[in-house]
Amino acid sequence: MRASGKMIEKQAATAAPAGSEERLQQLHQRFLSERFGHGQSPAGERRAAALLRFLGQGFPTRKDEDWKYTDLKPLRNTAFELPPAAPEDGALAAAVQAASLAQSHRLVFVNGRFSETLSAITGLPEGLSIRALDPDDDRGVEAPPRLERFENAFTALNTAFLEQHFEIVVGRDVELVLPIELLYFSKGGGAPFMAQSRVRLTLEPGARATLLEQFISTEPAPYFNNLVRDVEVGQGAVLHHARLLEEGREGCQVAQNRVRVDRDARYASCVIQLDGRLLRDDLRVVLDGAGADVYMAGLYRLSGRTHADNHTVIDHARGQTTSRELYKGILDGSSRGVFFGRILVREQAQKINAQQSNKNLLLSTEARADSTPQLEIHADDVQCRHGSTIGRLDEDMLFYLRSRGLSKERAQELLTYAFANEIIAELPIVELRERLAARLIGDGAEQERLS
Repeated sequence: MRASGKMIEKQAATAAPAGSEERLQQLHQRFLSERFGHGQSPAGERRAAALLRFLGQGFPTRKDEDWKYTDLKPLRNTAFELPPAAPEDGALAAAVQAASLAQSHRLVFVNGRFSETLSAITGLPEGLSIRALDPDDDRGVEAPPRLERFENAFTALNTAFLEQHFEIVVGRDVELVLPIELLYFSKGGGAPFMAQSRVRLTLEPGARATLLEQFISTEPAPYFNNLVRDVEVGQGAVLHHARLLEEGREGCQVAQNRVRVDRDARYASCVIQLDGRLLRDDLRVVLDGAGADVYMAGLYRLSGRTHADNHTVIDHARGQTTSRELYKGILDGSSRGVFFGRILVREQAQKINAQQSNKNLLLSTEARADSTPQLEIHADDVQCRHGSTIGRLDEDMLFYLRSRGLSKERAQELLTYAFANEIIAELPIVELRERLAARLIGDGAEQERLS
């Protein structure tokens, strides 16, 4: 039996808790009216049902184990509006030009909405498909069967307010020469807004591709980006997935990344977090075939009052699979970095090799790092190890660099870059590596004098 959109709205009104959830319900009724005619279409009904699921859970609290170190007050206490339409003026076009790669298959989103004029997806090579899914297409709003276990409050909220969703398919045995680039610009200035984004990426057997996602704030305004990524890497396929976050001092982002890796396939992920008020990245990967291999790297370079929470789960669902995970944090000011990494080895998954490491560098007495590596092993023929460190800069190395004529600030920059470079070097795009090096250590003039 299927309830009508109006009936679901009435149920939501009855079940809505006080506070931000109540405001969200009112906002959602306006969203349905503007986009789907009060939920009378199948798309509107699915979104109304998703809001009910979210209201039943609400925003997680610190009583939830997965959110123990992250307070969602910036989301819970903010009256978000629907994303405003940002003018695609010369300034925005210049920002896109400055941020994008020299050559790529480029999709640009402004405040969560796709911009055809700023994108570059014409003349795609044979075997690459990029298209917006119809709002009534279940493939865009329902999790793939093998990823359904990862549904939570934020995926329900994403579905409830979802306007556009994209599907990217790389065909069998296709090797892309240029990377696929997704650029997300947040341009506020008025009331705080909430934007939803959902992308499904499928690599068919034998395909090879690189995906780069960049998140950029053009103005220091409060907003909330809520993202869902569904990724399937087919048998023998290889995907390099890089994400660069520069969300702005008032920007918040929560991302759900759900990945399945098939037999003899490889998935390499690298996330770089440089700015934002509240950042939460959930990366959940299932190794679902013998020979599947995963490498996950992360770097959070935080300052001010930025809070970044990286939550990873590597699920060895099949035997003869390998994973390696390395996350590093550099924390300054009163920032806080959280790492939770769980490696799950199921009973039938024998002959596993899994390594996990989290290292943190504190640059101030007010900065804080929380690290929770975990192993959950139900098999006996495995090689698994994990570790975590939290420390400060080596005083002897600082003294040596300063004795060579460097200022304290410059010596600290070089040492932190050396710490970060192990992650940056893993990025598959040379242009992006060079840009990050310039961001972290300037033009390198002092380095040249040292050589």
